[in-house]
Amino acid sequence: MDGTGNWDRGKLCSIFQSDVVPHILSIKCPDPSDMEDQLIWRWTPTGKFTTRSAYSLLSRSFWEQKSATWKHLWDAPVPQRLRLFLWVLFRNKLMTNVERCRRHFGHSSMCAVCNAADESILHVLRDCIVASAVWQRLAPSSPSPEFSTTNLQLWVINNLSSRVVHPEGGMPWPTLFISTLWQLWKSRNDWVFNNVMLPIEAIRNRAITWARYYLGVDQQAPPTASLSNAPCLWKRPESDCKEAIQMLTSPLANVNSSSLVRAIVKLCKRVFKAFNAPKYLTKNHHRYLFLVDDHNSGDRSSSQLC
Repeated sequence: MDGTGNWDRGKLCSIFQSDVVPHILSIKCPDPSDMEDQLIWRWTPTGKFTTRSAYSLLSRSFWEQKSATWKHLWDAPVPQRLRLFLWVLFRNKLMTNVERCRRHFGHSSMCAVCNAADESILHVLRDCIVASAVWQRLAPSSPSPEFSTTNLQLWVINNLSSRVVHPEGGMPWPTLFISTLWQLWKSRNDWVFNNVMLPIEAIRNRAITWARYYLGVDQQAPPTASLSNAPCLWKRPESDCKEAIQMLTSPLANVNSSSLVRAIVKLCKRVFKAFNAPKYLTKNHHRYLFLVDDHNSGDRSSSQLC
């Protein structure tokens, strides 16, 4: 600066390029009376940060807690887990293959059911061949002609705010809509993780049955598959193991080893037949038969190994 407190143009031109000097000259020169720079939070009158002002800013800018959309969602007559599912869906965060690839969790964004398009939320819940067939069977109560053309958020809002009543049982369409979304998502997961594809009519019937239960029309919840009801493929045969140990430790085992081997093979066949699990016992079963054949041919070492 020069002696008057203004920029010294000559010194600036000797230091900086000519196209930079005008920008520097447009800046106000420092004044001795100026205060030091400090951080200011502009959303409070005092300029100081408060969590209350930050929460108010976030709520106003992103959450829109007074929006009618959230009222339709959180007041829906369905269990809380379905409301949370619908909220994740509406925020476009459902873990489809498209979302998995976006987060670098997977390598393919194709639909696992039809393998004909990217598995977006709208695809798996509306546009896929399975989802489309389910909605067609519920078409008499479709709330709007734009049902298959709108974007995700508008599609959800239109169906949640619909006052259409489904002819089967007189159920409000929003409840049946949420129930159908849930069953379509569960059906997709059954196919991806369990390799089980439900018939389209079964998905439709489940959606209607559960919607009736949510509304209190049916007092008893529909039956669901449970791990406790799954068939047991193999169980430790405690009594047979004890019997085999008794045979091996008996003093008669060294007298007639051929009879001992045959008795154990017969015991294994009984276990094999009782539990009906050939893929678990095939190797051992064949090994025992091999030992019997070797023993019958005079190979004493095989019977002793058994």
